[in-house]
Amino acid sequence: MGLPEALTTLNRLQGKGVIKDYAIAGAHAVAAYIEPHHTYDLDILIRLKDDSDLHALYDYFRTLGNEIKGLYIVIDDVPVHFLPSYIGPIYSAAIENANIIEELSCKVVSEEYLIALLLIAYRPQDRIDTRQLLPLANRQILDEIVERFGDEENLLCQRLNEILA
Repeated sequence: MGLPEALTTLNRLQGKGVIKDYAIAGAHAVAAYIEPHHTYDLDILIRLKDDSDLHALYDYFRTLGNEIKGLYIVIDDVPVHFLPSYIGPIYSAAIENANIIEELSCKVVSEEYLIALLLIAYRPQDRIDTRQLLPLANRQILDEIVERFGDEENLLCQRLNEILA
């Protein structure tokens, strides 16, 4: 069991309407573009309206007998962390603009949105991944995303410029 089985489960749930739309983010998305590295979980951006939808999703998996470990729902032995689209407009946009990976029958966050999400988290590994992803990204699209989703302090732009320096 593992990632392919977890994705099959997610696709089945999307087909049933339990999940409206989703895209892989985090280290598994990074691995779609550059050398993979170890990760504990599968980060999934998921289109949801509000907390009640998220609670319903957890309840659904609970009724199926899936183990819940804190924020993670264990699907086919893979801890899955669902990041709902309502936590910020960048999450919805990342789902909408995700790349389709035919071999896995799933969507993966694009390089540009992935970099923006890594700039939000900005942990040491995120900075390393950002440096490696930058040559693959369309700078015009990335700059538009950073500008569009930046805050009043322009934190995303500051972080991107720090990495570019």
